[in-house]
Amino acid sequence: MIEIQFLESIENLKRNVSQSQGWMPSTEQATSITACLRQGRLFYEAAKSAPLEIRPLELYYGTAAYAKAVVLSVNRARLDALVQSHGVSDRSPTNARLADLSIYIGQRGTFQDFNDCAAELNVIKVMRMSAEFTHFKFPCAKSADLAQKQLTLKEIRLFQNPSGWFGGSSTGVSPAKRILDAR
Repeated sequence: MIEIQFLESIENLKRNVSQSQGWMPSTEQATSITACLRQGRLFYEAAKSAPLEIRPLELYYGTAAYAKAVVLSVNRARLDALVQSHGVSDRSPTNARLADLSIYIGQRGTFQDFNDCAAELNVIKVMRMSAEFTHFKFPCAKSADLAQKQLTLKEIRLFQNPSGWFGGSSTGVSPAKRILDAR
């Protein structure tokens, strides 16, 4: 596994993106990607010693910085061209219990950009005995299908259950799909 700090070097990052994504970022693009990687790492490191009350925010912003690095690497985008919005917002009632926390998924933002990149990368590569590779692509929701949805933590947990994705019900329609279609 590559240490994140290794990719904070512009030359190391250029080589890695070239090998993994098939394109060579310019120095300007590589500088933006490495800045996002460094920011994400620093947020995660800060979260280790942060008080519990602010640790989730540092972890969130670290994750958002890593997500931007992925978007820049996969989409060949420029940092200043990314939408300056999270793409999700808290819609929880005041004093909500943990299971009732709720988010609203907007039209555009970091969440949507990362989701669409990750949806395309959601592949398992299996090597057969003959040394040939077989690829299995797993279905992922596109951001356009998620836009303007409000979901609770309880509903999101259904998405983590494999039976929620592959049927898992007598109707043959996954619980995850029923929730999205109902909204």
